[in-house]
Amino acid sequence: IFPERANISLAQIVSRDHIILRTWERGAGLTRACGSAACATLVAAVRKNLTDRTARVSQAGGDLTIEWRERDGH
Repeated sequence: IFPERANISLAQIVSRDHIILRTWERGAGLTRACGSAACATLVAAVRKNLTDRTARVSQAGGDLTIEWRERDGH
């Protein structure tokens, strides 16, 4: 399906402030953590009104608290 290979993340929305995330990175396999995937997942979840702008993203390597600020979009 992906002849050039791809990074794939699967997210489970547990609640408005908690996401469980698993990421498969091309060339590395299943990873313990991916900060850029965690941030992108939160933004996608907020845009779909599934979570608040601040949430805990749990990955195999530990938890991150991610905030997507409304005032400046960062």
